[in-house]
Amino acid sequence: MGIDIKQILSPLTPELEQVDRRIAAHLETGVPVVDKSAMHLFSSGGKKIRASLVLLSSGLRGPVPDGAIDLAAAVEIIHAASLVHDDIIDKSYMRRGNISVPGK
Repeated sequence: MGIDIKQILSPLTPELEQVDRRIAAHLETGVPVVDKSAMHLFSSGGKKIRASLVLLSSGLRGPVPDGAIDLAAAVEIIHAASLVHDDIIDKSYMRRGNISVPGK
């Protein structure tokens, strides 16, 4: 029996939904190829472990402050950018069974 990460992080669902909205708000650049790539990159969802760690640590002494939502979104965007960079450098056109941003 493994650890069910979704169950562990379920108390953070409202905050993680806010993180998703903040990320979406920053995805539109007005440059079609960038917008399309960003939509593709974030459409697969993901566990948001890094964002969850930001939220959990910022809420240790009370409610999660609004600034933590922005920080969690920034951490997810930076992580996603590092994955795209890795795929470009490695010339990887697939990531976890899905077409990668460079493959698109």
